[in-house]
Amino acid sequence: MMVDKPLIFHWRQPGKVQPVRSIGMVLGIAGLGIALVIWLWVPNAMLSQIDWSKAWQNLLAKSAVHWGPALSLLAMVFFLVGHVVHTKRARLTLEADTLRYASGLPLLGRWLDWTLDLEAVRANKLPLQLAGAALGPTPTNNYRLSWGRGQVKQLRPAAWHLPGQAPAALVKPTSSFGLVRWQTPENQTLLQQQFNQLPLVQALRQRGIALPPVNGKRQMAGLDLMAHPRMRVAVIGFFIALVSAFALFHVMRNDHYFSPPPLLAWVAFGTAAGLCMLAWLWREHPGGAGSTTAVEAAGFRSTQVLLAALIGVAAGLCAPSLPLAFSSTTQASQQLAFGLKNAPLRLQATTDNGVPDIHPDQAMDYWLSLPEGSAFSLPVRQGVAGLWWQFDSRVLKERLDAFYESKTRR
Repeated sequence: MMVDKPLIFHWRQPGKVQPVRSIGMVLGIAGLGIALVIWLWVPNAMLSQIDWSKAWQNLLAKSAVHWGPALSLLAMVFFLVGHVVHTKRARLTLEADTLRYASGLPLLGRWLDWTLDLEAVRANKLPLQLAGAALGPTPTNNYRLSWGRGQVKQLRPAAWHLPGQAPAALVKPTSSFGLVRWQTPENQTLLQQQFNQLPLVQALRQRGIALPPVNGKRQMAGLDLMAHPRMRVAVIGFFIALVSAFALFHVMRNDHYFSPPPLLAWVAFGTAAGLCMLAWLWREHPGGAGSTTAVEAAGFRSTQVLLAALIGVAAGLCAPSLPLAFSSTTQASQQLAFGLKNAPLRLQATTDNGVPDIHPDQAMDYWLSLPEGSAFSLPVRQGVAGLWWQFDSRVLKERLDAFYESKTRR
């Protein structure tokens, strides 16, 4: 490698799996996009016979329970698109005294791009630190270099390659019954050799940049958030709550409130959950006295606030379905007869047993086509202490499907 010539690194090491990964990424984006369209538009289009003005009104009338998963799908689509664009356009330019990163992402480059002053690194004014753990068949992929106060800027040396340069051959590590222990002396030597073979590592060392040695143990750069038990529990809890929200919404998709509680109730529930999580996390500190800078401490606290907010969002998404699921598992349903009433349009229980009315707010062309007094029989459950009533809508969905199917055949 020529030291006086700028080197332009591209993202990702080339290999046989790259086409498969690209195809999978494209299929994933297409699948999420189709799911998003179906989730938001298809039901409305069916219920309004492709009348887009009505479809738009129905779309705006969707509840937060419906919009939550839809926005999550939309975020995943943007993330995958950004990942594909970054993989194709990201560049790392290494010159004699600077290392410049360009993300290649439109609009986001001004926040994501950075320049590292190598003169400051050589003078030890901006020391490089190494973080990561030796895991998997290519453990060097998990190591990252960081610098600066709080180690905000980071890069993974194994993620960058020079065009036309073949990847270095991997040597099989020593294992016992298939288990690789990177902490052993022979594997530590092998790990250091693999790290030294990375093109970016070689280029940096040729320019007088000292890099920390790697070993088989977990290495930290600055604050290791996952080393704190409460932070680790909160991260895991967020993903569990998010998956639970999707699962609950799917399982309880046929159960509905007679009169849905206001959106403010779910926002209040999520806010309370986030504040409780923040109070629980706040007892954990970034380190002992004098072991962290003010910037690192502030970053740790802001991470706790962000994590508590994410927990609150996940809890708010779970909240609408939790009461429905609780009553469905603890109380048997009772079959009640309802009659259709006009002015205003509603389904009214035929017996005076304190059951509130059901007010349909979608598929109005179907309800208006029915004569007053049309009978319906729905499974109904009463909530805890009579705080709410819920009904199973499968009978109504079957009638709606039959109605629109008959109109399509005409």
